[in-house]
Amino acid sequence: MMSMPIQSSSHAVSSDHLSAGGNDAALPGLLTMTIDRDALAHNAQAVARNAQLANPDHPAELMAVVKANGYNHGAVEAARVFLANGATQLGVATITEAVELRQAGISAPILAWIWNADDHVSVKAALDYGIDLGVPTLAHIRAIVDEATERKRSQEDWEFVPPRVTVMVDSGLSRSGISPDQWDDALKELSAASSDSIIDVTGAFTHLASADAADNPSNNRQKAQFDAAIEELQAAGIPVRINHMCNSPASVTRPDMFYQMVRPGVALYGMDPLEEPADRSASTGSSLVSQLKPAMTLSAPIVAKRLVKAGESVSYGGTWTADVDTVTGVVPAGYADGIPRALSGRMEVAINGRRYPQIGRVCMDQIVVALGPAGSKQASAVHQGDEAVIFGPPGECIGSDGKPASLPTATELAETLGTIHYEILTSPHTRVHRRYVGRGLVDGRVRVRNAEATQTLAESIAHALRPGDVVVLDGPLGAGKTTFTQGLARGLHVSGRVTSPTFTIAREHPGPVPFIHVDAYRLLGDTTTDPIGALDSLDLDTRIPDSIVVAEWAADMADALEQDYLLIRLERATGGSERPAGNDASAGGDTSAPADPVDFDEDEPRVISWTWVRR
Repeated sequence: MMSMPIQSSSHAVSSDHLSAGGNDAALPGLLTMTIDRDALAHNAQAVARNAQLANPDHPAELMAVVKANGYNHGAVEAARVFLANGATQLGVATITEAVELRQAGISAPILAWIWNADDHVSVKAALDYGIDLGVPTLAHIRAIVDEATERKRSQEDWEFVPPRVTVMVDSGLSRSGISPDQWDDALKELSAASSDSIIDVTGAFTHLASADAADNPSNNRQKAQFDAAIEELQAAGIPVRINHMCNSPASVTRPDMFYQMVRPGVALYGMDPLEEPADRSASTGSSLVSQLKPAMTLSAPIVAKRLVKAGESVSYGGTWTADVDTVTGVVPAGYADGIPRALSGRMEVAINGRRYPQIGRVCMDQIVVALGPAGSKQASAVHQGDEAVIFGPPGECIGSDGKPASLPTATELAETLGTIHYEILTSPHTRVHRRYVGRGLVDGRVRVRNAEATQTLAESIAHALRPGDVVVLDGPLGAGKTTFTQGLARGLHVSGRVTSPTFTIAREHPGPVPFIHVDAYRLLGDTTTDPIGALDSLDLDTRIPDSIVVAEWAADMADALEQDYLLIRLERATGGSERPAGNDASAGGDTSAPADPVDFDEDEPRVISWTWVRR
């Protein structure tokens, strides 16, 4: 084997990668919101797969909606998980929400659709951060065109990038969207600005008023209105390329509305988006809804136990009075934390797999639960510090009556109040400590449009990696392995330029977590007995257990690994050699792969799949 140099990069980088996310306060809060990243990942992949069913040759993409702080799951964490598991774009309500994602290092397209056309500071910020803007009125169109025109006038042609705009169509919701009385003028102004390369009109979108009722005739009327709007935009010379109208319910039941992209929200967080059980049988509804996994659990410890004598009352107003001597527990969660006061005496919590009723009024900071009669088995089974689940994923438990029951869910609380689970999910706030579990990357397969989308996917996958991880990249020459590696490096915030490992065995990149880029074929030749040992024998500056190792041309190496690894395969339409080209090593030739300066045709789609291989 040829002797190859080892390179090390030494540029300074930031150190904000791989934080736990959420509210990393010095002291944990009493009320904990546990977010399961793996459930978020599972849901994103299920929705993304479903979006491909209507037209497999031209599958609809997934815009993950992370408004309202990711439906209270944490927008940055949720966005990273969704982008690593099938989403290609993000949707938010406000420019402020979009800027937060950009400042967290998220580079994927982000669409914001609620903003003030008179707020020039926010418009400038949106253009500065490369945020796509939805335009619901003529005033919004003019605000963007005016700012973009000024920028184009003051910049060189090569500097100016037309801001991306999505046309908001009012198809029947009568809320946001260009109204019929402004439509003709909007077409003229959008067409003029688009043809002058002042703005880039990427597509159109609308919002359904009754999608949660699949058979509501208004859904078809809105689709017809939207189709007509798209035709008129195209006739005006506006090349709307990516159009979308499917929220979560329509993403489940209406594949005829998928267009080029679906735009779900609550389904990504594991909640059933449909109003009636009958709707779940529509199209793919039943299958997809059954796959969704709620990702949020709200819980708090029992901070005190006490004995309430028969005849004594509990909480404000004395609305509950003990019939017998009763043991109670105090849970530190109240209406200031998002537990509606209207649930007073109408909810139960689960402790150690058993449900216990909440009694008395919900207070600002706490609720009281009846654990059972003094001396009873169920009361004795609960201890101070035990966790009380206010709501979470469904599961089996023992009811407060001793019969089989289900764990309390957000949907149950919503039905009790006569509201929707969206409200329950987004209500907990202020003193809630958000805790994340799981990596947020489950086995998956996605199609990406181009090199930029490949790097964005890799950047998001990087956030699921940890020190000591090994990533094995497989695929033919020119499939985009180095392009993918560049995205990983960007997500890990490491220093140094990542290039094809043509002239080095291993290249080190310092960062918050060191990154080692390896050409496994050059490292091992025809021997695969101990790949990590071979790498460790090199004169590296960093310890392998403290680093993330990414190995190209490593399909043969993988079988010899004794540790878990992430196998990522990239495929392109034109095929290619599964191993580096070159003479056979046994004949004394050079086993090096040829330089691959054009690693990726930027406009050619790829299929990327990944799986965790457990040892």
